Amino acid sequence: IQEIDTLLDYCTEGEIVQQLNERGITSSMGHRFTPSLIAKLRRAHRLTPRYHRLRKQGLLTQNEIADELGVHSSTVRTWYAHGILVGYNYNDKGERLYPLPDEQHRPTKMQGQKLIERSNKTKVTSHATNKVQHEA
Repeated sequence: IQEIDTLLDYCTEGEIVQQLNERGITSSMGHRFTPSLIAKLRRAHRLTPRYHRLRKQGLLTQNEIADELGVHSSTVRTWYAHGILVGYNYNDKGERLYPLPDEQHRPTKMQGQKLIERSNKTKVTSHATNKVQHEA
């Protein structure tokens, strides 16, 4: 349970399943993990969901960041897809939360300029890693 709690800081429930199963860790009943089992364990042990962990860090919903930046929420999705905004998945449906860029790095609409020319030069990655952060 401690390992799941730690991984929730970095991974969605599906990503946790993948990491635990790749390492050969099984449930107390000897079964492979599934997303529904992780969700059941998270609720039973009252672990904070990933969504709430990210919100506590100040990350914003798609609509909230759109309001802050003065754009439509679909623009936020487009900017994320082109690497202009950073976002972190909180579930396995691809729903994400976004940190508000500081004032000098906030994107603005620039009609006439192709998005590919505006993309951040750094690669956007999720909080998830291929390595386990802590051993249980």
